[in-house]
Amino acid sequence: MAATGAATATALAARSRVHRARELRETERHWAAWGYGPPDRSASSRRRAFLVWLLPGLIVATAVAVAVLWTGQANPGRTAAAALTAAGVVSLFFVLAIADTARGHAVRRGKAPTGSIRP
Repeated sequence: MAATGAATATALAARSRVHRARELRETERHWAAWGYGPPDRSASSRRRAFLVWLLPGLIVATAVAVAVLWTGQANPGRTAAAALTAAGVVSLFFVLAIADTARGHAVRRGKAPTGSIRP
């Protein structure tokens, strides 16, 4: 079941990247037709920066939850403490990811052409 899910997710991700690249090329052609420079492609760098923060947060949260559960006898209180601690760690990394991606990553369009507009 997990292998089927992973294969499906991989296939969908590959299809999405191909479709996104096609859309970006089309967008660049449209902007060029109007005489503008192509838009900056900062969206992928924002996603990458987001993943750079979020994925380690998930790994750290898992390690913290395992450490909490490993150090004592299993009971509902310890399980709840592990879950809350992991959620806190993920939340912290999530806030860091949002702050990092929001800082100075505005999408800017190309410069407007000077002179008359072409029909």
